[in-house]
Amino acid sequence: KLQQEAEAALAERMKDCRISSVRLEKARRSSKAKAFFQREPKGKEGFERLWVAAVDNASYMPLKGNLREYGVEFADNFGDFKDHSAYDALHTVEDLAAWKARQVYEVTGLPVIASRTGFEIEPVPPS
Repeated sequence: KLQQEAEAALAERMKDCRISSVRLEKARRSSKAKAFFQREPKGKEGFERLWVAAVDNASYMPLKGNLREYGVEFADNFGDFKDHSAYDALHTVEDLAAWKARQVYEVTGLPVIASRTGFEIEPVPPS
């Protein structure tokens, strides 16, 4: 019950969120996506489980390399999430990452690692 309440609270907070991934929407519409994401991991290469990511593309390769040692094969990375509303930037990074993970899980059915960075630095003019 606690989990259901937490999910409902997140859905309420994110009801106006418009972040999206073009690649995820293509997968959602694809007739071949279910088979692709439900395939077995490459056991001959030492993989024991199949996951998916929703992290920025620069972070994906290190993540993939680090979890390989634990038998995790990544089926894909949806690193193309974009904001589509000024309101999207008002959510916490935790809520945005959780929302991305739930959207990706809905399509793939796989465990998801998602992140959201909001790190920006204002340029400092030279003195």
